[in-house]
Amino acid sequence: MLISTLILGAALNVAGLKTNTTRHEAPIVRGNPTDVHYEVSLLYKTSTKVRGWLIGTPSKDGVGVEVRANFWGFPDEGPYQYHIHEAPIPDNGDCNAAGPHLDPYKRGETPPCDIDAPESCQVGDLSGKHGPVWVAPGEAYVVQYTDFFLSTSRGSPAFFGNRSIVLHNVNGTRINCGNFVEVRHKHTTLPNVEQQPTYTTAREASDSATSVLPTTVEAATETPRPPTSSITSPASFLNAAPAHAVEFSACVMLATIVAFML
Repeated sequence: MLISTLILGAALNVAGLKTNTTRHEAPIVRGNPTDVHYEVSLLYKTSTKVRGWLIGTPSKDGVGVEVRANFWGFPDEGPYQYHIHEAPIPDNGDCNAAGPHLDPYKRGETPPCDIDAPESCQVGDLSGKHGPVWVAPGEAYVVQYTDFFLSTSRGSPAFFGNRSIVLHNVNGTRINCGNFVEVRHKHTTLPNVEQQPTYTTAREASDSATSVLPTTVEAATETPRPPTSSITSPASFLNAAPAHAVEFSACVMLATIVAFML
């Protein structure tokens, strides 16, 4: 009886271990079409100053998707999560209508995504796979990376071009969101990842047929930025000045001293 009980217990432990280690791994996506990329801009909402954009473009060899993102206007450091969600945002801008994360392989949200095993995470859990948003006060969050589990090919379970991005507050509520739009091209020159494009309406941000990255700049009161300079001291000026300028300044000073002595 004791031996039977031990055998049964061992069998149950093995079964439990096997169940706990079951992984819904996403495959690496190959053969992504390279003549199209997808862009999304966060909506212009009066309820938040959080703005930003994200671009997903296939890598040159079609393996995975290169992601570039720029978000700003956060009230504090974070962390803030952002994900690709299954449903697009309706015309009323309700981020709650986006539904759950893109999760074609039914991984679920628990346990939390392991950043060291991105293939085991939900396909749409971008911040889980690549890190959440952490920002210094008043600064923008700028990031770029390759996600090998996203697809720009319609019909793929990992296709994200007809879905949305949702950015979450620290407490998990949804701050802002936007819809991906398709941009077809032969050759793409992506914007500098540090640019801060703007828009005036939600439709302009989410329904543009060609691009969701307008060229105008938001008012200075929206995203104030201190002026920057590489010259912070006389020593830095000398280091930054051309050699011939420094030599000329030294000659002038020497001539002035000699003239004074005479």
